[in-house]
This record gives sequence, C-alpha cells and structure tokens, in this order.
Amino acid sequence: MSTPIRTLVTATDFSASAEAGLAWGRALAEAHGAALHVVHVVPSLPVASGRLLVTPEIARAFVEAAEDRLEEAAGGWREGGLEVVGHVETGSPEEGILEVVRRVDADALVLSTRGHSGLRNLLSGSTARRVVRRSPCPVLTVHPESLDPVTGPATVLAAVDFSSHSLAALRHALSLLPPAPGAHLRILHAWYLPVGLEIYGHGSAAELTGALAESREEVAARLEELAETLRRPGLYVDTRLVRGFPDAAILSEASAVNADLVVLGTQGLSGLERWILGSVAERVVQQAVCPVLTARAAETASGAG
Repeated sequence: MSTPIRTLVTATDFSASAEAGLAWGRALAEAHGAALHVVHVVPSLPVASGRLLVTPEIARAFVEAAEDRLEEAAGGWREGGLEVVGHVETGSPEEGILEVVRRVDADALVLSTRGHSGLRNLLSGSTARRVVRRSPCPVLTVHPESLDPVTGPATVLAAVDFSSHSLAALRHALSLLPPAPGAHLRILHAWYLPVGLEIYGHGSAAELTGALAESREEVAARLEELAETLRRPGLYVDTRLVRGFPDAAILSEASAVNADLVVLGTQGLSGLERWILGSVAERVVQQAVCPVLTARAAETASGAG
C-alpha cells in the first residue's frame, strides 16, 4: 500500500496565507526525506490597446525579485538539511504550478487555498480547484487555519466510490500522511439517485430506489472488506454508508467526526455516475475546513481533467 514520496511541490504568492502550504510542504518533505520544489508564478504582462503596460525590463525585475525571495526562504531551510529548489514561472498560476509538477515528476503537490486578493490570485480557491482537477499527482490543499503539520492526522475521513481513483487517493493518503498512533479512519460511501433518472430507460425511480436498497448489503460488505485490508494495531477503521449528494455527505461527515484530513478521488465511476461526481472534489476542496487530499488513478493521471 505504501507509495514512495521523493519529490514534493508547493507554491507561494508570498502572502501570509501561503505560509500554511509552505509549512505543510516543508514538514512533509522533511518527514519523507524528499526534495521540496517551491513555485512562484509572476502574472502575465497586462496589455491595453495592443501595447504592454509593463516593459520587458520591469517584467524581468519582477522575476528577479521573486527569485531572490524564494532563495532567501530556501537558504534557511537548506541549513536544516532540506533539499529545496525554487521555480519562478510566468503566466497563469494554474499553468505555472502544473508545469513545475510535470517537469519534476512530483509525487505530491501541497497548496494553500487562500492568498493575495486580486484578479490574478495565485492561491485562490478557484486556482486550487482547477489544479486539483488537472494535477497528475495527489494534491493536498490546506487552509491558513489548518493545524500545524507536526504529527499525523488523528481522524481521517476517506470517501470512496470503489473507483480506482478513490482507492488511489486512499493509498496516497496513508503514504503521504500516515495516521497518528491510535488514529481513526472512517471510510464513507455516499449514493445519490437523481430525480428523473428513469428517462434513461432504467425503469421508474421507485424501482431504482428498491434496487439500490437491495444492494445496500452488498455495498456495506464491500466497504467492510476494504476496511479489513486497512486495519492494523493503532489504527481503528470503520465504515459508513449514507444516501445524499456526495459533496454534502462528505462535508457533513467531516464535521461530525471532526476530521483532520479528508481523502477522495478527483474522478469517479464511468458514465452517468462520473457526470454526477465530476465536481465533487472541487466543491469539497472549496468548503472543507480541514486539509483535503485528492488523487486520481495512475493509469489516467496524464490526461486533462
């Protein structure tokens, strides 16, 4: 189940809010003995009436200033033995971050979800959601108020739909953030029956509801089988099967168990189920108050989301 973590990427816009992502990235890199790559993206040059409002010389000065700030931070971290590499990109925050992730073949990406305000917000919620959807590696998103990453999470909520993506996310979570001794891992499966599903020729909503009810025992058994493979001394694992919108169910359960970490895949099952679940990860990343780890299965990770 273990996945080696050798290369981590994090991003900063030099705001106070970005410190959460940097702290988590540094802590995880130290814990795994991994190299830490820190990205800053300088926004594209503004243009009006076909003319650049910022000269190339000024733009270069921006890049050099960013390189100096990254190097200043990295210097102190290197003194502690951490391998740190700074990257200054230009363009859109999303593309700049993903370019570095691909270039260094990152094993994981750590992002703070809030940063400087403005139209070109590097670490905004919208940027984080887009990166989560497209990232070829697992993404850990953290809020500025997230707990200090000193010990492993005491309570982990893992949402699964039995797709390879959700199982990949769980595997990466246990490798990247091993639960603390005596931790609680809850495995959640939420199912939702859309109104009007009968138009696709699968029978009436009542019949579908009955069929789903009959399959609850089978789904519960699958959850228990998965839980049994994860149980070990010092880790209590239980399961929960609920009916409701997946994102609402995940957020409600995370609040109920006071989760330290939420884990889920960025893609779900194929066909209609995938359409229903397509933006669940983005909504959870946007609304969760605890860190969220998202991942997709390796066999499809290279494609755009």
